[in-house]
Amino acid sequence: MILSLIICSGLHNSKLNMKNLSIYQQLGNKRLDQLDGLRGICSLAVVLDHSLDIPYTYGPLIGQVRPELIGILQACGGLAVMVFFVLSGFVIGYTTPLKYTKEEAKNYILRRLIRLYPIYLFALFLTYLLSDKTYSIKNILAHIFFMQNWLVPIAIGNDSLWTLHYEFTFYLLFLLVWKFNLKTKTCILMCFYCAILSIFFAFHPIAILGYFTLWLGGYWLSHNIDYLNLVDHDLRTGQKLKTEKEVILF
Repeated sequence: MILSLIICSGLHNSKLNMKNLSIYQQLGNKRLDQLDGLRGICSLAVVLDHSLDIPYTYGPLIGQVRPELIGILQACGGLAVMVFFVLSGFVIGYTTPLKYTKEEAKNYILRRLIRLYPIYLFALFLTYLLSDKTYSIKNILAHIFFMQNWLVPIAIGNDSLWTLHYEFTFYLLFLLVWKFNLKTKTCILMCFYCAILSIFFAFHPIAILGYFTLWLGGYWLSHNIDYLNLVDHDLRTGQKLKTEKEVILF
């Protein structure tokens, strides 16, 4: 998939500010519209996947579709979730200041909570309101603090909540990577080993670290977009890489 990005011409005439700015700020607050498009495609794939899991609503329609095609469409939904994890890591790496400070960490946590909690709490409210099952206080609190699929089962009727448990955990794990300036490639390798181990050992923390491989991959890409010919300067040195105004991502 080819995505093009027009870089502001000002980047061709001056070096990037190498202070504690995010890559987003270094590029003149340039929004990557291509990522929004990719998110939209993945969202449609996930919606279609879940729609195929509702036979009592779409039964007559699904009955006319070959099972092999349904399997392919549902596999695309699962793949889209993995792409979401990569995109999440990319966006965090793209918008978060390069150097860790307590103030920036507070801002980071606050932004994540503001982004997640309003719509998440509303979704939880509807899930419990429309459910025929009575849930315990433990179950409700576990969901509020993103501990579903670990400490308690996911609330019936909203299976997609499992991804938010992983996503929020990734945000917390990133704080460690950011604070201690851990080498991203080393972390990716260690998490990849955990992904392999999770095949043989049903231990939830190992599974989380396994999925964290994808998230870290996106984070690494955000800090190496010059390798993808997305910018015309090396983000670490400010050295000019190329003169074309139009560059290609992927």
